[in-house]
Amino acid sequence: MYNVESGVEVPKARRKHSFPYAQMNVGDSFLAEDVAIGAMCNYNKRNGIKLGMKFVAKKEGNGVRIWRVE
Repeated sequence: MYNVESGVEVPKARRKHSFPYAQMNVGDSFLAEDVAIGAMCNYNKRNGIKLGMKFVAKKEGNGVRIWRVE
């Protein structure tokens, strides 16, 4: 069964990123450092749907480069 515990702290909220998706034109790119490519693909998908745009992510050194393609 499960044990009920008191006094356990709630984890801190994740760091919020503010990537410049809304300001991008087709052909523009930005480099997101120290972020996993899987996470960036998720950001791309969500922001693409929200903004009516399409993005592509490719690993570059220690980060991920994002391009707006549509």
